[in-house]
Amino acid sequence: MDSQKEKILGRIRNCINLAQSTSSQGESLNAMNMARKLMVLHAIDMSEVEQDDPSNMGKIEIAVGNRIWKRWLAGALSQFLGLYGVYNKSNGSLMIFGDKTILDPFEWCWGLATDEIDRAVQMVRGSKDNYRKQMVLGIKSQLSTVQATESNEITALVVQAGDRAKEFALSQINVSVGKSRKTTVYRDQQAYSQGQEIGSRLRNKDKLLGGE
Repeated sequence: MDSQKEKILGRIRNCINLAQSTSSQGESLNAMNMARKLMVLHAIDMSEVEQDDPSNMGKIEIAVGNRIWKRWLAGALSQFLGLYGVYNKSNGSLMIFGDKTILDPFEWCWGLATDEIDRAVQMVRGSKDNYRKQMVLGIKSQLSTVQATESNEITALVVQAGDRAKEFALSQINVSVGKSRKTTVYRDQQAYSQGQEIGSRLRNKDKLLGGE
């Protein structure tokens, strides 16, 4: 399979993943319409889209240490893009598995979000760690059908999955899921709103669908 067709297949899968994960009916319909248009334009049928192509699957690894907010952010982005993230406790890194054409958008989203969060907390006088967590919850609220809980007990996201990505990941490594870790997060509307703005920008960027 040539690289151009791999890229188109990745865009179609991304559209379908978005259509299935969003809580917005309009956004879901738009994503599915985009997937259908790409399939017609490039003469691709659903069997090709659903076909498991191990050669087109890959992995990236990002250092997060023990920063809970980074795990939450990776979980939200992985869920949104149909990837599979596994936290490696031994070296404090996250392994992100999935379609190679989607890993690039993940890195772009990760870079944008972490840069924006770091820039925002420079102006904060209180708990910078709590501010980061609230921003991530705001981002998550725009990318996931699961809204941020009103409780101050937030369960850390260690693993999020896309079906194809999960199958590939489990063929590469052994995954064990431990007890969920809880952390206290104090409500900060400014941080949450800033996160929502970032999440909305990520959700609406064409690059998430494989565009330039």
